[in-house]
Amino acid sequence: MKLNWKKIDWLLLPALAATVLAMLYPGDIPWLGDEGALMALAINANDAGVPASHGLIGSVGIAYGALAVWMHQILLLFTADPVVIAAIKTGVCLLVSWAALWRISRILHVPLGPGASFFFCSPFVWLYSRMLWDNVLLLPLSLWYAAFLADYLREGRFRAAAGAIVLLALMFYLHPLSGVIALGFAVGVLCFRRVELRRDWKRYALTGTCLLLALSPWLASFFRDYNPDMYARPQGVVEPLLGTLPSFQNLTGWGFSDRFAPEAGLSIPGTLLLFSVPVILFFVLLGGVVVVRRFRNRETNTFDRLACCSAATICFYSLLFPLFRLNPQPHYNSIVLFAWLLLAWRGFTVLRGDYRTLATVLLGLACMVEVVFLADFSAGVHRSAGANSPYFGTTLAQQWVVARNLVAAKRANPDFQVQVQVDSLNRHPLPFRVLTALAERTKLPEFYFFSRAVLLPSRTGCGIDQIFLK
Repeated sequence: MKLNWKKIDWLLLPALAATVLAMLYPGDIPWLGDEGALMALAINANDAGVPASHGLIGSVGIAYGALAVWMHQILLLFTADPVVIAAIKTGVCLLVSWAALWRISRILHVPLGPGASFFFCSPFVWLYSRMLWDNVLLLPLSLWYAAFLADYLREGRFRAAAGAIVLLALMFYLHPLSGVIALGFAVGVLCFRRVELRRDWKRYALTGTCLLLALSPWLASFFRDYNPDMYARPQGVVEPLLGTLPSFQNLTGWGFSDRFAPEAGLSIPGTLLLFSVPVILFFVLLGGVVVVRRFRNRETNTFDRLACCSAATICFYSLLFPLFRLNPQPHYNSIVLFAWLLLAWRGFTVLRGDYRTLATVLLGLACMVEVVFLADFSAGVHRSAGANSPYFGTTLAQQWVVARNLVAAKRANPDFQVQVQVDSLNRHPLPFRVLTALAERTKLPEFYFFSRAVLLPSRTGCGIDQIFLK
């Protein structure tokens, strides 16, 4: 049997390479205030023998939903090792994301490789998928929402719409700002499925009522605790509007080094990463232009309608921040990353139809550049035990080693004392205290008898040096 090389989806290779890289060194991730606070909520809830009632407190006083805390609670039943928990969580997120993208590709009858490479090769997606944070769960959930929406736009079956609505409720519970996605869903239903809406309006009402009842305790606290003046708000609408314009950046590597690893941006892979940004933006713009043109000519297919809903979601997201005078943050862009992905995927599909080789080479080179950068970034973080950024700092793996050693020394000598001379640990002690609490729940090796220890910033890299004294 002769192998047909033209039928091979070569663009799966960068996505697979990025996925393999994401599973290496699972402890080489940030362990900062939010990660420690989430784990503390899970530990306290498990100790009390009840599910957590809420997650982190947001910037306007609202307690986010407890979905991420529940995930930690379940994993803590099997292991107290945060590195193992991070590995399991990363594997689950990647697997769920792959399954969602595969489902979307089957519904739209397009190759999986381009969409997978757009998604998994993004440095922001790569890092967020590994982090023990709450709103990073929006990435796989939003992909499955897009899969259900695509199925509904194609077939018009209510069960697909119900799946999308349930995921909308889950994402809103996880992070209230993701409620803006529901407006994009409404655009899809009102523009493309009005007949089915009139037919199934009772089912819509019943589903919505059930979800409102399920979320009613949390919604009550949502409206009770909402305090928009809790933190400084931007003056006027121009600043927040401009802040949302680069919401596409989470699909690319633009701004990644500046936020997480300034030293990585100065390397050759970091410089080459700039090449991938205009290529991906080209596909996004091409997708947007094609959708508008086909919509005006009444030639839309399921992919066009899905991309139209995505564009509407992005527009509503951009208006949300100036309307409520909120401060845009890069991690908020994960809410609409799926929308940018679908536009870029649509643009690639159009170009591939007429210029197959050109489209494949362009995207393949852009994604391979991203993979090379990710490999260099991963090696640098592992070598330095962190990154010189307030959004990364010392890795979880390094802090976990230090915490285990200190707890083991404390078991050998109950009078053991620790002197901390690391500024980040003194300013924000909670994350490290959580690690010591986890270490106390694990089996530790025998340790020498010491009277005290001194923790110092590492002389090289971003780690923590331990000096044990007798």
